[in-house]
Amino acid sequence: MMNQIVRMRVTVLLIIVAVMWTNHTIWGNVRMESLQSNFEITRGVNISHWLSQSKDRGELRKSKFGRDEVAFLKKMGFDHLRLPVDEEQLFTPSGDIDTETMGLIHQAISWCREFQMRIIVDFHILRSHHFGNNERPLWTDPIEQDKFIHLWKLINRELEKYPESLLAYELLNEPVAPENGVWNELAKRLIKELREVASKRMLILGSNSYNSVNTIKDLQIPKGDRNIMLTFHCYEPYLLTHYRASWTDFAKLDMALTYPGDLINEKDFEKLSDEEKKIVAPYRRMYSKRTIAHEIEQALKVAKDNGVRLYCGEFGCLPFGNHASRYNWYRDLISIFQKKKVAYACWDYKSIFGFCNTDKTIKDGVLLAILQGKDIRDWEQKSLIEAEKCEMIGSSLSIIANPYASNDEVVKDFFGNCSLIFNVVTENAGEYLFKIRYTSGEDVGLNLQIGNSRQVIRCPNTGGWYDKFEETEIYINLPKGQSVLCITPGMNGGPILDKFELFKEVTD
Repeated sequence: MMNQIVRMRVTVLLIIVAVMWTNHTIWGNVRMESLQSNFEITRGVNISHWLSQSKDRGELRKSKFGRDEVAFLKKMGFDHLRLPVDEEQLFTPSGDIDTETMGLIHQAISWCREFQMRIIVDFHILRSHHFGNNERPLWTDPIEQDKFIHLWKLINRELEKYPESLLAYELLNEPVAPENGVWNELAKRLIKELREVASKRMLILGSNSYNSVNTIKDLQIPKGDRNIMLTFHCYEPYLLTHYRASWTDFAKLDMALTYPGDLINEKDFEKLSDEEKKIVAPYRRMYSKRTIAHEIEQALKVAKDNGVRLYCGEFGCLPFGNHASRYNWYRDLISIFQKKKVAYACWDYKSIFGFCNTDKTIKDGVLLAILQGKDIRDWEQKSLIEAEKCEMIGSSLSIIANPYASNDEVVKDFFGNCSLIFNVVTENAGEYLFKIRYTSGEDVGLNLQIGNSRQVIRCPNTGGWYDKFEETEIYINLPKGQSVLCITPGMNGGPILDKFELFKEVTD
């Protein structure tokens, strides 16, 4: 009888130990499936220059982002927001929480909850660490490292009431430590202490050197922690994505860039000054979807080996260069993300990178559609109209031969009070993709009139007026049957025009 009682007690003890082992969270080789959060994301946007990198305060700051924008982004098919927050906005110099800023964070979280979106609070810039500064005391001052961990505990104390399925923490945006190991040690300390108070919260961790994919293999990731998500940023090739950015060496460059393909044409390179050649020389190579996918594969392997998910928290391309190349770059990235099941958030949605104006109106419907996951190349051509075949109004217009044109002819001198008019017939009402092939030695534009609807079409500089043809495109809505389309030049005149194409999305 005594042996039977002992056996029963041992059995009960083993069950208790097993339950504790399954549910206890520690730093180490612990299986944490039972503690895995339900923070699921696919596509999102960064809410930049609101609580980060902005001097706006008070009512002006409050007006910069609101509930209606969360509703709009949800309607556009995005499922989460990445919210960059700076220490100088969230904390006073003495280390106290700024109640107004924290109140705005609570509002943003509540709006996401209302519209069934997720949100990532990203500690973007610290007083001791700015990714763009040369001096970063975070890596050399133990007091600043202790402070960093303490600030995260204060943030968690404020936000711990929210479900793990709604909210995640991004520990530090683009760490730039002198050595990978310095960031590894600090991140290890931070995660260990956060896990004592936030065992199931999704923690998003990026590698050293601006969240680069090239350093992600050196990142130390907690073993067995299923609530870690790895993040990287993608802005390569940097010359393409930051062409003519005021804060770069590319600010005054004037050259054509091509993606995919050889980014820099040899003839264009030879025209540059010696100083400009030094700046762009590192980018004299071929870039394509394959080269980008190869880079991202490094991050995918690390995530797979560690049993965690992967997230591209930032990517974007400025609109100052080749319009078609910019869209091609975005398309290739989104295609890779979708195929490899990498969650992503574009940078951003209503600044110079974005698809909306500051007044929240859509300024780039093509970019928005690409970010939504629509693959333009799966559309079927419905009409092709050579520009020289259109009805032409205006004495300045002329048709000239051009061997680089699709039908060996183009329409030139498109300025003043002139227009091209043509008809299209559609079997079904709905959204169509309208493409224009043109060449232009400067930034110009076109106006498209369909009934009472008028749209402006940007035609960026292609690099020449003769053989540098590119495409620009917009989405238009057409009724069933015949529609009359009227093209007129913009305020600064129009380009040399080759052809117009109309596409309908393949739904089979």
